[in-house]
This record gives sequence, C-alpha cells and structure tokens, in this order.
Amino acid sequence: MTRISLLTVRRISCLALLLLSVAWASTQQDPALNESSVILITGAAGFLGSQLTLALYRTYNVKKIIAVDPMQTPSSDTLLQAPQLAALEYQRQRQFHLLQTMKQDVHWYRVDFCPKIPEYYDMGEVSVLDHIFREHPDITHVVHLADPYPHSAPATQAVYHESDVPKAGMMEALMEQLRNIQNAEQPVPHFIYASSYEVYPHTSNATKFHETQTLSTPRSLRGASKVLDEMMAQYY
Repeated sequence: MTRISLLTVRRISCLALLLLSVAWASTQQDPALNESSVILITGAAGFLGSQLTLALYRTYNVKKIIAVDPMQTPSSDTLLQAPQLAALEYQRQRQFHLLQTMKQDVHWYRVDFCPKIPEYYDMGEVSVLDHIFREHPDITHVVHLADPYPHSAPATQAVYHESDVPKAGMMEALMEQLRNIQNAEQPVPHFIYASSYEVYPHTSNATKFHETQTLSTPRSLRGASKVLDEMMAQYY
C-alpha cells in the first residue's frame, strides 16, 4: 500500500471514530444527535474537521454547525512558504465547499478563539467563545479538532505560544467557557476531543495502540501537548 493511500485510510478511520464518538456522546443526553442538534467544531477547515462537518450534516441532518478555524499557520505574520500556501489554499477550498453545500446551516467564524490571558484583558473585551455561545445558546456538542501545529512541520514546543502574544491555550479556553456555562446553571454541551497516536511511546510494533497503555513518554512534542490537553480536560 502506498504512503498516500495509507494516509487516506488513517484519516478515514479517524473520521469514522470521531463520528461514532459524537454519536455515542449524544445518546447520553436528551435530545440525541438529530435535527435539533447544534454542533461547534474547531479546526473545521482541516481535513478531519471539514469531513466530519459534512458527515454530521448529511447523516444526522443536524440543525446547524458552528465552524471555527483561523485558517492560518502560526507563522502567518511572516512570508509564507510553498507548503504553507498550499495548506492555506486547501483550507480555503474546504471552507468554500462547506459554505456551498450547507449554506445557512453552517455558521463560519474565521478567527482565533484563544482569549488573552487575564493580566492582559482590554477593558470591555468580550472573548470570541463567549460571543459565539451568546449568539448560539443552543449548542449541544463541542468537537475540538483544532491543532496549533501545522502537520507539515514538527512541533517545537509542548505548550505552543508566539512571541509577544499573551494568550491562553485552546483547551484552557474551551474548558473555561464550558465551566462558565455550568456555573450559570445552563445545559453544558458534550465535549469531544481528538487526541493523537503520538501520545503513546515508541514500541517495537508501532502500528498497534491500546487505550489502556500508560501515557508515560509521548513520542513527540505534539504528543506531549496532547497529553497535557487530556490532563487539563480531565481536571475540569
């Protein structure tokens, strides 16, 4: 099997697992995943995000999907190289396809939803997530697929940050938003997070992973960042 076809199989497998995860989570609340469901998906312009958006729309005929994606790379403030430009073009094409297919059933936010950390809050600033949840108070599910690291480049930090950009992380922002909803005694949306095989240590048989494996030594910095996110979600 070629590398391209193997990558496609892995992506399709991930998509199927994500779809099953969202469907399983929906059975834990009323209403179930159906025409009344409102789903927020981060990283919606990525391969998995865009395909999951279409799959949920076509399979369950959900009420609406809130798609959130900044559609930019961490180095967007500098001259983009050919791989980055190609990735951005793929994102733009996926966004166009979703908007053309779903029309008014998808609400697109091309924005970085990470808020400034409290010490740097501007007077009167309203965080992006707070604005989105106020505009769509009927959100029933949140699927977090956004990844601060482009897959075309290796991660260089376990906790991603940019120089002179004092912002909280993605998971922290989402968890704080959901906790605020809970504190307001409102229905808390179900949360689904896509981790990575990179959280598992290297083994002699790298193709076999089990959820019961101990997450002791992630195989990469991206894997370490995913483990940190899982631990943070577990704490909240």
